[in-house]
Amino acid sequence: ISNTAQLAVSVRLVSDGTVHEHLIDLVDVSGDRTAATLAEEIKSSLQTCVGVNESTKVIGQSYDGASNMSGRHNSVQQKLQEVWPGARFVHCYAHKWALVVRKACECIPSVGLFFGSIQNLCMFFRSSPKRATLLTGVLPGACPTRWLSRGKSISTVDHKYTELVNVLGRVQDSVRNYDSSTRAEASGLLIQMNNVKNVFFLKVFKRLFSLSDVMARFLQSSNIDPATVSSKIQDYRRNIDGLRSDDSFNELWQSTMELNPHIPRSRRAASQHHIDSGYNPTTTDETDVRLGLKSVFFEILDTLLLELDNRFSDIEKYEWVQLFHPSNFGRFGKDKIKTRQLIQNLREIHPDIVIDAEAFMTQLNVLHTDTQVGQAIHEAQDIASLLKLLNTMGLVEAFPDVSKAISACVTTALTSVSCERTFSVLRRVKNYMRSTMANNRMKQLMLLAVETSILKKLSSEGNFCDDVIERFARKKPRRINLLYKQ
Repeated sequence: ISNTAQLAVSVRLVSDGTVHEHLIDLVDVSGDRTAATLAEEIKSSLQTCVGVNESTKVIGQSYDGASNMSGRHNSVQQKLQEVWPGARFVHCYAHKWALVVRKACECIPSVGLFFGSIQNLCMFFRSSPKRATLLTGVLPGACPTRWLSRGKSISTVDHKYTELVNVLGRVQDSVRNYDSSTRAEASGLLIQMNNVKNVFFLKVFKRLFSLSDVMARFLQSSNIDPATVSSKIQDYRRNIDGLRSDDSFNELWQSTMELNPHIPRSRRAASQHHIDSGYNPTTTDETDVRLGLKSVFFEILDTLLLELDNRFSDIEKYEWVQLFHPSNFGRFGKDKIKTRQLIQNLREIHPDIVIDAEAFMTQLNVLHTDTQVGQAIHEAQDIASLLKLLNTMGLVEAFPDVSKAISACVTTALTSVSCERTFSVLRRVKNYMRSTMANNRMKQLMLLAVETSILKKLSSEGNFCDDVIERFARKKPRRINLLYKQ
């Protein structure tokens, strides 16, 4: 609306055994978006809003993959690590997942053309209310940059395939109701819809996006830890490996042929010799198309697996979090060698937590064999709930180093989606009726809109609302009387 660039700063912390994420500042960086300026603004926001100074323990920072934010040299993450050496950079896992899906969707030219045709099909109906009324329901738009949003578009097109083909045929033949350019566009889309490759890709990516969307929603949640992420990625990898088989391809091909798409015929005419020997051009062409699509199908899956391994290879650095996952309790206590390896892995990342490896090992063994903890551990679903359990049972002081390690695990920000969610709120706060609102007022309204839980808690305590009105009234004379004498 006002064409300004905003920097959202959020913090993730542990308080009373519970993990919290809070928006603390919104800074206008339209004038200068260099790494030095952004790093200084983040440092200033942390110091001003939450009292973080150079001696405060900061264990992580997470951004998207922009070069000025995540580059190895002269970037925001590198400059902040100079101030807080323990603030290890984590490339937002949700962004990396989107890049994995994007690479699989753009790896082959014919697949790229398929997604282009899906986007054109959505725009054909969404850009005209007259054409939109021809369909039952709404055809979701296909965002050109948010690849994961295309899953809903593909699923809808697959569900409405027959209806879409019939509607496009009517538009193509309706000379009275539509001009020549609209009918030509409908004719082109109809050809694409009847193309056997596009129908097959429709079935393939409907299956892939149904798996990817589950993973994307998980990575966009705030209560995730490295152990759970690693487990989910391995589950996804096994599902993709399971698809890479002849049976899966035959199932997708069968569902493709049920829609009766057009299979292109060979331009070469059959000779008399071929006819006499029983040559069938349709059968031969279908076999060629089938073999070609099978090769493309396996290439898509291989690209997906390769990108998954490349972009999430850093998850191995957090192998040490397995020590604290409730499902592993009692398991590492028996395997001393594996336990020592994981403790050494933790020590490399957080040397200030594991000062004495033997003392840490002793605390861990006592925790794993403690009867009181063992009886209650079945209530803990993940590492964050284990930390809350230790805090509730008053065992944080009894296991200080282990509690610090668990806190470091759950505090590490693996995604930056909490900052991106604030910009969804920003669209509601700063609308066209508030286009001239100053940045300071907008920031305060944003904090009220985002941190509604804190606002509700304050509103329920004492005379909070009356105190706010009184402070507002006493700042300067108002046009109306807000204060009344008793």
